[in-house]
Amino acid sequence: MGLARTLLATFATKGLGFVLVFAAGVVLSRGLGAAGKGEIDALVSLFGLLLVFSPAIEERQYYLLTHGEARPHRLLRWNLVFALTLGLLLVGVAELLLRYFPGLFEYRDRKSGEVRPIDPGLVRTIVVAAPFALLHRFAGGLLQGLRDQRAVNRAHLLQCSTLFLGVLGSVLLGGGVFGGVLAQAFSFAAPGLLSVWQAHRRIGPDRPTDAESSSLPASLLRGGLRAQGAVFAGAVIVMADLLILHHFHGPAVVGVYALAAALAGQLRRLILQPVKEVLTSEMVGAGGDVTQRRARLSQAGRHLGLLWLPPILGFALIGGWLVRGVYGTEFAPAYALLLVLLPANLLWSWAVLFSTELILANRLITLTAIGVAVAGTNVTLNWLLIPTGSAMAAAWVSLATYGLYAGILVLWLRRNRGLGWAAWLIPTREDLWNLRIVLSGRSRKG
Repeated sequence: MGLARTLLATFATKGLGFVLVFAAGVVLSRGLGAAGKGEIDALVSLFGLLLVFSPAIEERQYYLLTHGEARPHRLLRWNLVFALTLGLLLVGVAELLLRYFPGLFEYRDRKSGEVRPIDPGLVRTIVVAAPFALLHRFAGGLLQGLRDQRAVNRAHLLQCSTLFLGVLGSVLLGGGVFGGVLAQAFSFAAPGLLSVWQAHRRIGPDRPTDAESSSLPASLLRGGLRAQGAVFAGAVIVMADLLILHHFHGPAVVGVYALAAALAGQLRRLILQPVKEVLTSEMVGAGGDVTQRRARLSQAGRHLGLLWLPPILGFALIGGWLVRGVYGTEFAPAYALLLVLLPANLLWSWAVLFSTELILANRLITLTAIGVAVAGTNVTLNWLLIPTGSAMAAAWVSLATYGLYAGILVLWLRRNRGLGWAAWLIPTREDLWNLRIVLSGRSRKG
């Protein structure tokens, strides 16, 4: 029952992280209101989109480790080089955009109708964390490929703790929006440094006498760029609605919508990340055995559906009271948005899970084509519907396009891996037992 125990430990870590991020959101909402929180949410989304312009080095690492084509020592070394170089390049790109394309950082205030700029100082404050955020992404991917789930969990917990403590200190000291943005920047930077240190300790001393190809940097970049389209498309699908909503309706509307999106997104990460991280490690361990990978993928899909059912039903029953009581009546409209975004995030969770097989099979061009098509559909629908439909239109577009993404991947797996819908959707008795172990924290003997 090693898989169940690993899932349990990861769920516990993600659960604590969820509580910390949830608390940080409450502090921001109560301290800054919908408009202040919305301004921070928009900046975080801009930063997230900026980060995905860097090649997806971490995705290529999974393939290289699975096939034994690279040593971890050299991967870590190039993680450092690429993270620092690409991170500084992204800082420079942001500065050029602020100087020569200031219109990209403007929005229309919903009440006054005036066009207002986002404070350039706030943009610079969060963008400076780019090299460290990339360190977290690249070195964290290496740790996951090395099947060191404890290290991955520690970095996640540090990120959530840093965010909560930073936000709490900012609100108590009257730091306003700037303090909230600074807390976000530190929460991106801290786990990057920890991930590098943990990877260095995990790998141990280098053995420079080992013969190895000098083409590793080119392989990482080439593979990262091939995966980049899919990663970028995924980020656009998840973040475009919030940025378009901010452009047409301003930060107050974004603050309410982002609350619903954050609650659904945090639940998605709480449920999906442990399953995906453990699944990736197990599938990397399976190597080229497609049958074993398919079995693992089917089991993970069934677990995902089971784990999503309680929060969807729970929020449907008490979500309205929770939002009004915890965040205040200003955020009450977020409940209706949650009823749409929760099932949407279940569909997105399945899509992310199923994409793992395409990554490990090195079908990155296929994954990119699917992602770009869905991202184009998402942006087009949001741009057409949000000006008149506001936040609810964005929620329904998310449900439709997340479902489209998951559906296309299901069809690919059925055609290329023989994975029928019943294999990943209908739970077995063993799935129910594993879920009981994860929820109760006990292990089965024997």
